[in-house]
Amino acid sequence: MGPMAGRWPPPRWAAVLAALAACQDYDVGRHPGDDDSTGDDDSSGDDDSIGDDDSGAVPGGPRAEVDADRLLFAWLPPGRSSTLVARVWNVGDADLTLLSAVLDPESSADFGVEADPQPPASLEPGGEARVSVRYGPTDLLPDSGTLLVGTDDPGGPILRVQLAVQPCDVSSWTVPFFAQPGEGGSAVELREALGGGGFGEPVVLGGVPDDPFAGIVVADADGDLSLEAWATTSAGRVLRYARGCDGGWHGSEQPPLPFPVAGAGDLDGDGRADLFGWDSGGLGHTAYGQADGGLIPVAGTFDVAGLADPWGGPDPVAVPRAADLTGDGAPDLVVVAAAGDGTGEAQVLPGLGDGTFGAAARAGGLPGWPGAADLGDVDGDGWVDLWAGLGPTADAGESWLLRGAPGGLEAPVPSFDVAPEVEGPHPCCAGAARLHDWDGDGLPEALAGWFTGEGVDPVVALLGGDGTPIFGPPVELLPVGTARSLAVAVPVE
Repeated sequence: MGPMAGRWPPPRWAAVLAALAACQDYDVGRHPGDDDSTGDDDSSGDDDSIGDDDSGAVPGGPRAEVDADRLLFAWLPPGRSSTLVARVWNVGDADLTLLSAVLDPESSADFGVEADPQPPASLEPGGEARVSVRYGPTDLLPDSGTLLVGTDDPGGPILRVQLAVQPCDVSSWTVPFFAQPGEGGSAVELREALGGGGFGEPVVLGGVPDDPFAGIVVADADGDLSLEAWATTSAGRVLRYARGCDGGWHGSEQPPLPFPVAGAGDLDGDGRADLFGWDSGGLGHTAYGQADGGLIPVAGTFDVAGLADPWGGPDPVAVPRAADLTGDGAPDLVVVAAAGDGTGEAQVLPGLGDGTFGAAARAGGLPGWPGAADLGDVDGDGWVDLWAGLGPTADAGESWLLRGAPGGLEAPVPSFDVAPEVEGPHPCCAGAARLHDWDGDGLPEALAGWFTGEGVDPVVALLGGDGTPIFGPPVELLPVGTARSLAVAVPVE
């Protein structure tokens, strides 16, 4: 956004703040005494000091106070990295020397300042210098700072400062990653895929002390084509971790949700992922993703109260992603539950296309109580398959695949077994697996975590997919002592 067209009058105090991405003007305030001759449309007649709520201001937008050599940022958005651009114009009729451009941070945010041209720099009348302020929030609170511009004539009506808030473009960032709770449960560890089945070193993100995470999903809930990690704590708090302009991950706390998040998917067809789960009474909830990065929770979008095993089996387990199993174009939810004879069954809640779901219907049986399940086109035939297993009964460490077909899910066939030496029930091998194409061959691999013995820490491994129900042998990614949890979250579309 360049200088305004037409003649620039030389008022003593003047400022314009623009949000380039949204094409909206933010009222940043003018120093008392401004004669309002800058051509703006503010007709309030007040002195526009910080805290005013003029009609031109955007609620919750950045605020600043400006004079000829100082620009105070009174509010910067928490959890969102951006680049602030200040343009310093010489609106006088004599040369001006820009001596310095520094920022004094007044919060814990990470600021960096670059000027072009670098000081000292001479500006002819009408010339300009660009000062870029890189802003990286390091906490969940609004941040502030003061940009100080030094010249050889700071007292004259010679500077005009424009501040542009430019949210960084991360829409091209599509590198998948998986997430899991970190040490102690009150942190999140992210590991980005390097291609070919490899992963980078963990990025550890802080959480809420003494409030461990109860669920993590990886999904694009704001529709910007960039993945976020959503973590919910046992007390219902929600933290959103997103990639910032500086390449780092930043967390922001969201309003609490009245349910533990079990999974995600675009349930209402608006191009944004929604989070779902159910409360202790079996009432289903959906938190619909919004373009601004927020969530709108709605209760009663589905019901799983009738799926609990009346003979005391384990609680039903939600498949962490929605997918179309019925072929009608609407995403469905799948829940695997225990049956009274030590077996299990898959229940499908048909999607109605508007983010709500019909009554559950049995879609297939399982040889044992399932500990986890996931959906994916394992055999590449275009139909969604259901993987389930690693439960507490039948053959410890075993899992099964129910292939998708036009008539519904087929009968289960054996998939991988993480403990082939163990036959029958055993304290080891309870765990979970998530399906995702990590190596780009079009077929999902299984990222699995399981306990290797009673009271033993978990292990996380990657099992290759070749289009058959049986995945390859496990290749350890996080061995015992490194894996903090078997609760692994992978990208959900």
